[in-house]
Amino acid sequence: MFEILIDNAGLAFQISESGFMLVRARKRSHAILGFAVSIPVAISSAVLATPAAAQPADQANNVSSTVSEQINSSLLSKAVDNYVSGNLNSVAHLVEVVSPQNGIDPVLSEQDNPWLAVEENLLSEGNSISPDLGVSFAEPLSDPKVIDGIVVSSDASQDLDVAHRETEHGEQFVTVLGSKDSPSALAYELDLPDEAQLKQLHDGSIDIIAPVDTEVSLPGEDERIEDAATAIIGNEITSLDDLDNLTDEQIEQLAAVPEAETKTVTENQRIGTIEAPWAVDAKGQPVGTAYSIDGNTLVQTVEIQADTAFPVVADPSFSWWVEKGTKCALGIGTLAFFGYGKIAVALGKLVVKMRNASAASKLGKAYAAWKKLGTSNSSRFSELVKQIKSLASLVIQKGGKSAFAKHKAKSKKAAASIAFLKEGGQVIGSIFGIGACIDMVKAK
Repeated sequence: MFEILIDNAGLAFQISESGFMLVRARKRSHAILGFAVSIPVAISSAVLATPAAAQPADQANNVSSTVSEQINSSLLSKAVDNYVSGNLNSVAHLVEVVSPQNGIDPVLSEQDNPWLAVEENLLSEGNSISPDLGVSFAEPLSDPKVIDGIVVSSDASQDLDVAHRETEHGEQFVTVLGSKDSPSALAYELDLPDEAQLKQLHDGSIDIIAPVDTEVSLPGEDERIEDAATAIIGNEITSLDDLDNLTDEQIEQLAAVPEAETKTVTENQRIGTIEAPWAVDAKGQPVGTAYSIDGNTLVQTVEIQADTAFPVVADPSFSWWVEKGTKCALGIGTLAFFGYGKIAVALGKLVVKMRNASAASKLGKAYAAWKKLGTSNSSRFSELVKQIKSLASLVIQKGGKSAFAKHKAKSKKAAASIAFLKEGGQVIGSIFGIGACIDMVKAK
């Protein structure tokens, strides 16, 4: 096993036979939504969860204790006094007291949130806002109401209330058990990609593993492109700055070089995580809770005891932004291995495609953003790589919502890099081999 540092992104990875593991980042996540980042290269089916397998209860209890210790007891007492099952405003207030979201703005505009606006209709229908995953509460609920970014529904017949909201790292369901008549087994239906599997971990969390396709160049294709570029521009390109001396004729010739023939490599990778569950009662005391899995149904069981005070608040949270940021960071790192010939061909294809596009088209808008990144193609390319590394690092550290807003606010070039990736889409992703970064930005 050895460790590599990806430039100034503040990220360190270990590579072993089992794959990549993020071992260091500048800032840890919130304790309730703590995570480790892993992108396995291959996963044996022998370690995947079997139906109805339950997680270790002591691990889940540890998370409940952590949440319990962070609750403001005075605010909790007031929220419990005001709580009435079915009164959705009181439910939203109780949820925010027990599990505050640290000032997350629930209504960032699409301009600040370019990968996906917070669509209340998606949340209110109980659907996931993840591009890859879907989750919904299994039981029928009342018509939802959106209160301060929290979508709240109820089942009055069972003294049960359910809150659903976006979080920094994905989304969260918070279920409130109003009385001893409430069900203690809470079922969630998961909408997963084909052939996805759930792997339960000792800490109580569950990894969502799915086949991911990657296009890789066939043997000899990268060398062919380098040779074609050399035939056009000679051997005088020894730095990115030299690419600025290319003539329009050379750029057109570079753009005409056939793209590399590729093959599709499919690997099982982690695409998301169901965080370890927790539950607390009306006195702020931890309540035992555990997951079990039956096919694509996730069941959270809350261990109600004789002294449990109602209402009880229970949570499963789902995260995926860490995985997206890590894949982008690894993808942008591969650009360091591009030869100048391959970069020249990529830039030629990019410039010609964008230059020939109408200003109102997506590629035309990408070209406008590209020109804001610098005064020459070489400086723009260097700036783009720097900005994407910074954005991927922020996504890993802070989650998608905060990362995009913070990155955009840094500078005009930072904002231009987001616009370039968003508008350029898969054209840019295929040219530079950074499809994971495009997926991260557009999340579709």
